[in-house]
Amino acid sequence: MDSGARRRRLQPAATAAMATALSALGWWHATALQPLWWAAWLAPLPLLMAAVRLRAGPAALATFTAFALGGASQWTYLHEVIRLPMTVVVAAITMPALALVPVVLLFRALARRARPLAAALAVPAAATGLSWLSALLSPHGSFGHLAYSQADALPVLQLASLLGLWGVGFLVWLGPATLAASLAGHAPRQARMRVLGAGALAIAVALGFGAWRLQQDAPGPSLRIALLAIGGAGSGNADVATAPGQQLLQRYVAEIDRLAAQQRIDVFVGPESPLLVHDQAITALQATADRHGARILMGTEDRSGAEPRNAAWSSSPATTHRPRTTSAI
Repeated sequence: MDSGARRRRLQPAATAAMATALSALGWWHATALQPLWWAAWLAPLPLLMAAVRLRAGPAALATFTAFALGGASQWTYLHEVIRLPMTVVVAAITMPALALVPVVLLFRALARRARPLAAALAVPAAATGLSWLSALLSPHGSFGHLAYSQADALPVLQLASLLGLWGVGFLVWLGPATLAASLAGHAPRQARMRVLGAGALAIAVALGFGAWRLQQDAPGPSLRIALLAIGGAGSGNADVATAPGQQLLQRYVAEIDRLAAQQRIDVFVGPESPLLVHDQAITALQATADRHGARILMGTEDRSGAEPRNAAWSSSPATTHRPRTTSAI
């Protein structure tokens, strides 16, 4: 076998490996607990571009591998922080990666059939549809949706005011899909440039709307909000019916007292679920809210019913509200 034939034989494998590595790296940063918003726009691009040049089998394998490796950025949080069983952690990482395989294969099929516009729209439409179905069926709702990666991209985030997080996710998928479709060589160049122009225009309009909306906020009443975070040993998932739970609760009360003594604060917001409760009243927090004339919003794990659920416990001065249940554990 001559060197030229050998290079041609190895080229698909090299293309798949490079695309997998680049997309996995981008997806890792896009889905991390502190995501990089721009990584979500770039992560699918190498994989989509490579899929058009690969056979269906290698393209599917590269897709699953890239999104599974990238999604593993959640491993420490899922396994060590909230201590989900290993089987659940593996499923939470691999199932989204598996679901994205047909999305990429659909793009590949349309692009190779010289249908760049359909290919560019198929990716955001299919990915958004799968996200909607997942949110509908999952007890955790829209947890993990790509739109959450855009929290620091304020112009992008404004689209949620019109289309919710589904519109934000659609826009983020549209960017790399449009660019990849315009670079696929199966359609005439003029057709591909029209797709690129249409996609760029749609993104520009969305960003323009976001920039305009950010300038429309009229001055009004403001609230001073303090975010609470108690670190160290025993700082998470402590049952208030036990001594460690009471100690953690008193640490939050002491922190609220300390901050309230320094300045006027209207709302204190605690983390998602450090306290495990068996009752819908947390007397110490209510007394603290009354004492400082402030609202306290604390995440809890409500175990008062048959099934443990994540809940938000809210207290206003002299008023106790029932927790608003958000999702099952």
